Amino acid sequence: MIEAVYQISLTQKTKDFLEEFIEDIGNNYKHVFKIKLNISNIDHPLYEGIDYEEFDPDKKMKYFYKKGSANGPDKTPTSKITKILKYSQTNEDQLTKDNKKLPKSF
Repeated sequence: MIEAVYQISLTQKTKDFLEEFIEDIGNNYKHVFKIKLNISNIDHPLYEGIDYEEFDPDKKMKYFYKKGSANGPDKTPTSKITKILKYSQTNEDQLTKDNKKLPKSF
């Protein structure tokens, strides 16, 4: 009996450490903003801008998200921002003219 359970476990798809560590952020998020960096010279990465894409659940490993503690930062370099409109209204004086148009589209 124990041998049979062991054999069944061998046929199950196994996940590596990162797949177990990374969280699935679910389907509640429809938009993704990505920071583009040029890393052709690994010692001096260059900021190239921000890209937008629709959320794709198949890119879980590329989004690389792991929630941190309630009052602390996330454990990975990815964060969820849920209140873009509220943030932009609170920090309106810091936004440029072009950036003020962006939150209204959400």
